[in-house]
Amino acid sequence: MKNYGLPALISRATGWITGKSPAMPAGDSGAPFADLYRRLRNPSGQELLDECLDTAYSCADINAKAVMSVPLRLYVTTAAGQRRPRCATRPVSKAMKDRLFANANLASRLAKAEDVEEVAEHPLLDLLNRVNAYMTRPVLFYLTDLSMEVLGDAFWWIGPMGALPPEKILPLPAQLVTILRGKTLDSIIEGYKLGTGANAQEFAPDEIIHLRFPSLRDLYGGGMSPLRACWEQRQIGRKLSAYENAVLDNQARPDAMMSPTEPIGRAEAGRLEDKINKKFRKGGAGGILVTESGMELKPISFPPRDVAKLATMGVTKVMLANAYGVPISLLETADVNRANAEAGHFQHRQNAVAPRLEFIAGPLNEELCPRYDERLFLAYDDPVPENRELRVAERQMYLDRGVMVINEVRAEDGLEPVPWGDKPWLPMTLSPVDESGERDGEGEGEADENLDVDEDEAAA
Repeated sequence: MKNYGLPALISRATGWITGKSPAMPAGDSGAPFADLYRRLRNPSGQELLDECLDTAYSCADINAKAVMSVPLRLYVTTAAGQRRPRCATRPVSKAMKDRLFANANLASRLAKAEDVEEVAEHPLLDLLNRVNAYMTRPVLFYLTDLSMEVLGDAFWWIGPMGALPPEKILPLPAQLVTILRGKTLDSIIEGYKLGTGANAQEFAPDEIIHLRFPSLRDLYGGGMSPLRACWEQRQIGRKLSAYENAVLDNQARPDAMMSPTEPIGRAEAGRLEDKINKKFRKGGAGGILVTESGMELKPISFPPRDVAKLATMGVTKVMLANAYGVPISLLETADVNRANAEAGHFQHRQNAVAPRLEFIAGPLNEELCPRYDERLFLAYDDPVPENRELRVAERQMYLDRGVMVINEVRAEDGLEPVPWGDKPWLPMTLSPVDESGERDGEGEGEADENLDVDEDEAAA
């Protein structure tokens, strides 16, 4: 028997008596301060947007463009006893089917499927392509991932659940959206509110698709962005940059001090300062100054701090790049060769882009596709180009060794067979080997016979 604590027993007993679900704790955004000394408070959504600069913006932009560039396709399943889909479809290659069935996130949708086809024409594809009157499909997916990179969340308004499918998709500014909490586990999210005050708008849960990076701070609410994870280090870099800008704008550090050997009045000191500025400012550096009275020139030097500043900014760049999953080879060109660049590209696509595609496709399959048909689902192409190159090289090797024939390869890509594609096409230098390890003369004889025919034809 399980050993429940007293609060848990009271909660369970209350549920048995009243028939209500236990209370749902409110979302926890973490401690009110981001630093150990409780001086740097947690950022708001607008503050996160304001901090999306230099390296943070570069990393977010790289990820968003990579997500935007991967094709998103619509598929339909057919189970035993089901009619064929009435929408226009095209066959799916064997390699793509294997990839879809191997995707654990699609296991429940493909558990009873006997066939999978790609949908060529459908109102859902039209919706994703036209989006709304203000933006195109690439802009929608770029802004969606960019919002998740900076704020941790993205929100799509698709309209209330009804008999008709959605007519448009309107992405909402995530920094202005508030998640309205429920009080029980039966209604964890009661809705969403856009804006504040008298102009705020509230939406039912089925009107909004919430895309996010999952967060342990709030399992059911707001997401956790990479920028938020590096907030304290980002503030150090921002303050260093602000300090350097202030120094450059102010220039309140003199390079030398002119000390008179005898007291002079304020007017004489001002006249001497103007004389020095007119003579040596800008292009006048390196000239000679002659004074009418005794003066002593004292150069002023300041301890260097540029090395420490650059080291701190380098640490900030590495921390941001690690949080975003962007290899340094995509941010810098120094000491980067082709091998490093290709390895970084592979690492980025596999470790950063592929999970982000699943975070987007998952909610769309759960909340958007069922509005049209339960048999439909969305899936991205393989974002890792090296995987495709490996398959191409493997196929070529199989064709060269007779493991596969051309029509088998065409069938995997959903192409029609050709009359000359049922037999292997092998180089003339290949021949089978008998049990003793000697080459069989059959292939050699065929080659010699063909050679004799060519010689006879040449003589004729």
